[in-house]
Amino acid sequence: LSDCVDPCWSSSDCRSGYACKVFDVGAGCAVSGAGQDGDPCASFRNCAGERTCLAWPGGYCAVQGCESSADCPSGAECVGLGGSFGTCVEDCLASDDECRLAEGYSCECVEDMEGAWQFVCLAPGTTAPWCY
Repeated sequence: LSDCVDPCWSSSDCRSGYACKVFDVGAGCAVSGAGQDGDPCASFRNCAGERTCLAWPGGYCAVQGCESSADCPSGAECVGLGGSFGTCVEDCLASDDECRLAEGYSCECVEDMEGAWQFVCLAPGTTAPWCY
């Protein structure tokens, strides 16, 4: 299943019910679902706003293309996961209850895109610069 998307710079470029989502090939206006940061997903269609679906076990709704945590929705932090841009992942500092622990996810201490240490929910086997 594939979708044709209009290119965009921000969600204001998109029609109602759509958001500007960052994909591996660029940004495009795509349908917005209901999934919040860290929620399971089958595709970007399940994820709210600018969130896409990461190919983690069970899927993981997250905003991609951030440069700092200020670019992320409330309750998410911008961390580097091996790509040239950051990914907004769920913050565990307030509570790890939201992290999908029963599915093998864990709250880990990682360095964000600005060099600060953050406690965030990550999939098993995810590589990122870790706290010491």
